[in-house]
Amino acid sequence: MLRRRHRRRQCSSVPDVGIRCVLEWDRSNLNQAAIETIDAAVNRARQCNVSGTIVVGHTDTSGSPTYNQGLSERRASVVRDALVARGMAAGSIQTPSTRRRRSRPSDARRCA
Repeated sequence: MLRRRHRRRQCSSVPDVGIRCVLEWDRSNLNQAAIETIDAAVNRARQCNVSGTIVVGHTDTSGSPTYNQGLSERRASVVRDALVARGMAAGSIQTPSTRRRRSRPSDARRCA
């Protein structure tokens, strides 16, 4: 999931709650829907002068906590790399570690 921080509310359509990239079960590679979501998010971030992004990888409740933590980190990393490849400054992207085991964050908005 991508969470955005922005300087001021210049674009009311940029949600603080997030954009959700849906990856395949037990995978950390980007599918076409995730790529399209990332492309749209980067374009919107440029239009709205977004100053920073938080990327959090989530997993479901299957698998061990150790495995899910690794999967979560791989997912966040692949999304972060895609954002950087599309021109977002690496220093403006945070990828905090999370041990939450939720498949759907309650504050996320599905975009893919």
